[in-house]
Amino acid sequence: MNLGLIVFTLVIYVFSSIDPAKFWPAAFLGLFWPFVIVGNLVIAILWSYRKKWYGLLSLFCLLVVWSSVERVFSFKGSLDSDGDKTQISALSFNVQAFKGLSQSRQKLPPALKDYFNAQDLSADIYCFQEGGNRDWKTISELLGMKKRWISNRGNTVILSKYDVVGKGELDFGKTSNSCIYLDLKIGESIYRVYNVHFQSNKISTDAEVVVNENRFSDKTLMKKILSRYKHAVVIRSEQVKLLRRHIDACPHPVIVCGDFNDQPMSYVYKHLLDSKKVNDGFVERGSGIGTSYNGVIPALRIDYILADKGLKQLTYKRVKPTFSDHFAVFSKLQVE
Repeated sequence: MNLGLIVFTLVIYVFSSIDPAKFWPAAFLGLFWPFVIVGNLVIAILWSYRKKWYGLLSLFCLLVVWSSVERVFSFKGSLDSDGDKTQISALSFNVQAFKGLSQSRQKLPPALKDYFNAQDLSADIYCFQEGGNRDWKTISELLGMKKRWISNRGNTVILSKYDVVGKGELDFGKTSNSCIYLDLKIGESIYRVYNVHFQSNKISTDAEVVVNENRFSDKTLMKKILSRYKHAVVIRSEQVKLLRRHIDACPHPVIVCGDFNDQPMSYVYKHLLDSKKVNDGFVERGSGIGTSYNGVIPALRIDYILADKGLKQLTYKRVKPTFSDHFAVFSKLQVE
């Protein structure tokens, strides 16, 4: 069992670099990453208790994959800011069409403002996914924002207190998912902020049925879930390549916010980090486990804020409680 778990750990580690368009099961294996890390640690502790050297194998395995362990478990914590330098705070939140907050066009803006007040939280930039057709003008004003940019599909929204010098949207084709960006004048520099909602898996409802009704042996339902997941990961593979090319061509420092619908041991995540332009806020300044999905599938971190390496990460946190099937994530950055 010990050796089998080590082999499985290394397989996931290697397969995370494989393009799902070429071999889609590689993306599925990454879902097990938090559990194999904990499993290796538990086995190492048990062998140590029995005074056997075998536990060193699991510890060595964890050492080999340590850079990827930090994608799920981080204990860095916040840094103090330098009061003389410009700070930027960003929040990314899949709001699930505000189903858990208010469906009234009139009541939603103050309800959202009250929600953030209750968390004692405000940001300079808000990136919402699954926002829908709402009164964004009033929401923007209540949150103290000057500018707003909404995707043509109405699902991704950026609100900003900074002046806008450019904007755009990436062409994701025939899908309700989207990616938009704003070029913002912050101090003497221009920063590009992306808000991306990569292709949805569309398996949440079926996953809840499987877990709540204990239908793990239902082959028809399981095949349906895997089929949808396969379809989504292949589309995300093309979407992330498009975004990566756009980032590489961008003349400005970038901040990437969004719901990636993929976990840290995925091609989507690795392809963006391989750009060498951004750091993962959670890895840099997170605390604990970074779960951001508030559903039956456990230990999923699928919401991110990636910031340009020229920006110093001061704070990164998950916002609780939530009214959505996601938790908001918040990052405070400092211009170096």
